[in-house]
Amino acid sequence: DPKAFKLLDHSYGVDSNYIYYGFFPLYSFDISTFEVFEKGYSKDKNGIYTGATMLEGVDQDTFQILSETYSKDKNFVYRNSRTGGGEFEVLEGADAATFHILNPYYARDAHAIYVGSEKIEEVNADTFHPLGDTLYAMDDTRVYQYSSVLEGADKNTFTILSHGYAKDKDNVYRYWYKQENIDSSTFEVVSDTYTKDINSVYFRTSLIEGADPHTFEVV
Repeated sequence: DPKAFKLLDHSYGVDSNYIYYGFFPLYSFDISTFEVFEKGYSKDKNGIYTGATMLEGVDQDTFQILSETYSKDKNFVYRNSRTGGGEFEVLEGADAATFHILNPYYARDAHAIYVGSEKIEEVNADTFHPLGDTLYAMDDTRVYQYSSVLEGADKNTFTILSHGYAKDKDNVYRYWYKQENIDSSTFEVVSDTYTKDINSVYFRTSLIEGADPHTFEVV
């Protein structure tokens, strides 16, 4: 019904007859009790949904949305790989009572550190902490990128830059990739695609032959 149709958020709409997800009418959804949560979740009297999919086995009364990736109820922690229609699964072994978010990527419970669907192995959970809202983190001895140790990184001088870059006293990193033959002390991020040091200019991780770092600028 075009006269009655209205948007509920960027994905859901409603008219006088049905709830819609994108251009699909959701015939089984109860229009009188339907409401949209944050981060692509919704519910009606029958259950909780992500996109057009009902989440089987979820305790509706205690369900909490924790982040884009994680949610929980009184029994389990859940991971949603792509909110609004992606894979929704129990995060095996996670303790719902103590599970909480550390930043947009990392989470923990009383026993372990998690990122995505992975438990980080051999980490000191007592000293582990993300570095801002990035996929870099450290504990008392090591630096991590996602679930892996960033081999060779010096935690005492490790610094987050921008656009996925970081550096320490010896090296420059872009996510898990260590860039070779770069002067770390003069390295700077120019834009989301260009970087430079005292000697050279780079496009992402590739050297731009002949570019002058002293006069180079993004236009």
